[in-house]
This record gives sequence, C-alpha cells and structure tokens, in this order.
Amino acid sequence: MEMLGTKIETLAEVRQTISSTDKLVFIYLYADWCPQCRVIRFEYYSALQHHSDKVLYVAANLDKAPAVAEKFDITSADIPALVVFRKGNMINTIRNIHRAEFENIDYPPGPEDEQDEEAEEN
Repeated sequence: MEMLGTKIETLAEVRQTISSTDKLVFIYLYADWCPQCRVIRFEYYSALQHHSDKVLYVAANLDKAPAVAEKFDITSADIPALVVFRKGNMINTIRNIHRAEFENIDYPPGPEDEQDEEAEEN
C-alpha cells in the first residue's frame, strides 16, 4: 500500500471503490507540488494506520486524475481536499483541509464496534 492509501486515477476506480465496501471511504485529493498537501499527508497516513478497520483510504493526485477532481468540483485552489462516502453516497467534502480539521474528523464506529456494543448491552 502506498503512503497515501490506494491511488485512483479514473472515475471507474472511484465507482468501484465506493461500491465495494461498507466502510467509510475517504478520497484524499492532493498534488505533489502543493506545500499544504505535503504537510497533511502525514496526518492522512497516520489516520490510515489507526482507522483502517473503519475507513478505506484512497488518494487521487489532481494532476493525474483530472476527471476525479472535476467530478467533485475540486480545483487546485481547494487542495488538500477530502471527499467522504458512506454506503456509496457522498456525505461530505472538506476543501483546504488543515491539520486541526484532520485530527478532529469524527470516525463513526465500524460494524465490529457496533456488534461489541450490542453484546455489552445484553
């Protein structure tokens, strides 16, 4: 796996990715030349390592995946950006994401967490 998660470059890859999992899907849009993107990539990588049970992380380079950026109305002025999907539906877009915002993203419980909570209640 790449440092930023699985890389996607086409809309077909986006559709396949968001329809193939029950996890949240985070699509991180960035560019190699973007200074803020270089800062945030470490936060993204840390989240990837700590929340991979709940979230599927993918990344799209704005310069290599222009159709993906266009689909979500993300321009070079908007990066780094994060597009969030749940059950195949886009639920949030965060443009110009900063470290503090990234650290405070609310990660909902995964399916196994919900099962643990139900077991504790019984």
